[in-house]
Amino acid sequence: MRDLSGQRAISRVALLAAAATASFSSLMVVSSRASAQAAEAKPEDEMQVCSSAFEQAQRLRNETKYLAANQEVLKCANPKCGDALFQECTRLYTDLQSAIPTVVFSARDAVRGMDLFDVTVTLDGQQLTDQLDGKALPVDPGNHTFTFSAANFPKIERQAVIRAGEKFRQLNVIFGTPAAASTTATPSTAATPAPAPEPAARPRKVPVASYVLGGLGVVGLGGFVAFRLIGSSEYDQLKSDCAPTCPDSDVNKVKTKYTLSYVALGVGAAAAVAAVTVYLVQPREAAPSAALIVAPTANGLAAGVVGRF
Repeated sequence: MRDLSGQRAISRVALLAAAATASFSSLMVVSSRASAQAAEAKPEDEMQVCSSAFEQAQRLRNETKYLAANQEVLKCANPKCGDALFQECTRLYTDLQSAIPTVVFSARDAVRGMDLFDVTVTLDGQQLTDQLDGKALPVDPGNHTFTFSAANFPKIERQAVIRAGEKFRQLNVIFGTPAAASTTATPSTAATPAPAPEPAARPRKVPVASYVLGGLGVVGLGGFVAFRLIGSSEYDQLKSDCAPTCPDSDVNKVKTKYTLSYVALGVGAAAAVAAVTVYLVQPREAAPSAALIVAPTANGLAAGVVGRF
């Protein structure tokens, strides 16, 4: 009986051990399957992250939020995202680098005549930097308000329109100037005197030299017309009377008339140009008044200048 009871106990222990072994084996199989499924799902999760980052970068780029778009596009500019998406994200990243504007800040103490470095700059209320080191800082394009703060000085605000693609835009401020100090002064001490009215522009007067040169130009042009008419008349007369056997003396007279007409034309044109030039370079307040008088005479025209000096 004792042997039978012992055998039964041993059999129960063996059954329990076998059941425990089977449960452990099942757990290992399930764990292996879960690991395999997780390994299979990991690339899909990465592709989802890549696609989402690309879409987000495009949306932010269209809203001209270039800095945020640049952060998103870095997530998909990765060979693990696949060749097609990697190329698109790389191209978008390159475009953003060209479009993101940069600014360079500088501040100066007007009293001591030296540069300031411990200056905090905020962009539309958000801190951009607390040290000025001469380096270019990237910002989004648009109309922005830059606030400069330095110890022992009132704040200075600057409005600036930053354009897409603009690089190394200089924004300089000077602390300690009267304009900056007036922002903290009382109304009685900050009163600004009214600006003096600007003197009215004096009308430009025609200088005497312009009148003289203009008259000479008129006489020259008149001489050109007169000599040309006389020469043409004599030429027609010779052509009808003696051509082609006219005396050389008569022919030379006609040629002289034509030559004198060209000389008169050149002198008249040069005098007219000189008159205009003198008028343009003459100071407004230094030109006396004068008048040109042209009157007919028995032999042609007579010109004269009448002025008040």
